Amino acid sequence: MLGGTYQQHADHTCSATTMRARRDEWIAVSLFEGLHQPALDAYHEAIGLDLENHLVDGCLVKAPGSGQNTGRSPVDRGKSGLVRSVLVDGGGCHWGGVLAGANRNDSPPVRPTLETVHIWYLPRETLVLFDSLAR
Repeated sequence: MLGGTYQQHADHTCSATTMRARRDEWIAVSLFEGLHQPALDAYHEAIGLDLENHLVDGCLVKAPGSGQNTGRSPVDRGKSGLVRSVLVDGGGCHWGGVLAGANRNDSPPVRPTLETVHIWYLPRETLVLFDSLAR
């Protein structure tokens, strides 16, 4: 959310622990659910979204605390992990994403990732690239 760790953004006015606590409180009251679409609308108005080109990519991350979306990692001796699948526009603006267990490859989360976006003004023809195809 901030583009770095909480420790990097903490200072004498707000500790990393306080940031995480506030984030958890806001998640509990669903604060972020209503912000995504207005934020995209404002970004499109101010900067402009690349509505014709999109990129979907996934990455495998460790999840030592386990949790509901985790699975056994095929590349880390079966330790708990996640596949994080993200959709961005051609300019790199984050549109949506999903989490899946690490015991899956990149392709199963693609459809749910695309479905996280409210396609409110996409052109009829849009290009979606998948990780290695975009390089």
